[in-house]
Amino acid sequence: MFIEWKKKRNFSWGFSEVRLNYLELRKEVIKYLSKTKDFHLTHTITISIYQKKLLQRLSNFLFSCDKFFDNNNIKKYDSEIHSFFLHLRNYVAHKSQFPLISILSFHKTENIRFETFSKQKILEYLDSQIENPRNRKSQSLCLAKNFTLNLEKNPNILTLIDEYFNSIKDEFSYNYLGFFEENEIEFESFFKEISKITEENKKLKVLGLVPPLRDSEIRLIQYLIKKSKQI
Repeated sequence: MFIEWKKKRNFSWGFSEVRLNYLELRKEVIKYLSKTKDFHLTHTITISIYQKKLLQRLSNFLFSCDKFFDNNNIKKYDSEIHSFFLHLRNYVAHKSQFPLISILSFHKTENIRFETFSKQKILEYLDSQIENPRNRKSQSLCLAKNFTLNLEKNPNILTLIDEYFNSIKDEFSYNYLGFFEENEIEFESFFKEISKITEENKKLKVLGLVPPLRDSEIRLIQYLIKKSKQI
């Protein structure tokens, strides 16, 4: 049980990296939009500098997502959105920089600026990969292409990133919290054994024997068991 808990704890740390990169990305987006919100006053060099920083955050997020899946042996590329971001990551890594385009939408109440990407460039890349007979990811490439084709003309990449992160978070919550719910009885038995060890340590005043879980970790697991029932 202790070994399985350690595995899940590592699983949680992996997700924390994804979440951190996601939050850093959102922070950089706010900064980018703040610095480039006025098309008429913003110099092209300013846009280039801040977009480069934004691109780095986007790349970090996409790579951390891919790393999270690989390290935890999760293969989710049978779905369209996961396949889309898998090959978007490959595009950034092997083809070109993230093809962002600044869009300003005019509305009656306010003007909305957002970052989108060229559907045409992504589709051209996917088609070239699909036509490659040596490519073993033809199924996920087709799923990614179908996902791209169904996007609106100027897709808001930030909305897509939010959707992707939330899908990963849902997968993590289901997998992570599900473990504690399924093993509630075993954990309670495990805690009793730990309690016995702790009591024996106090009686014998043995400094070398340390319970496998600290009190703070036990409280955390008990909290996660309670939270898992709320899913």
